[in-house]
Amino acid sequence: MNDKFIAERVTQLRLTKNKLSEYKLSLELGLSRTYIGMVTRGKTKPSMGVFLAICEYFEITPVQFFAPYLTDKLNSLMMDINELADEDIDCLCRIVEAFLNDKKLKKQDEQTRKG
Repeated sequence: MNDKFIAERVTQLRLTKNKLSEYKLSLELGLSRTYIGMVTRGKTKPSMGVFLAICEYFEITPVQFFAPYLTDKLNSLMMDINELADEDIDCLCRIVEAFLNDKKLKKQDEQTRKG
């Protein structure tokens, strides 16, 4: 993800909501009047708390915020995962971690044989 994505996405969301000004959005979120302007110009990145407040204000999830950046396949997978119970997500994380570790070991083994 490039550094411009968050700035561009906040601008996109802001403009789709009755062309809300940066100033007005800053005030609506209880921030300094120039904060959103600084975010949209790439001068600062929002904290996690501000990011979540932005998502809540626009009535979207963090996954939906990043949806334009994600591939269709990854976006679909994220939406499916979002429907799982916490223990299922934990299990899935362990499976992915094991898969990635195995892949890393195979790559190291392959490099050892070549070298």
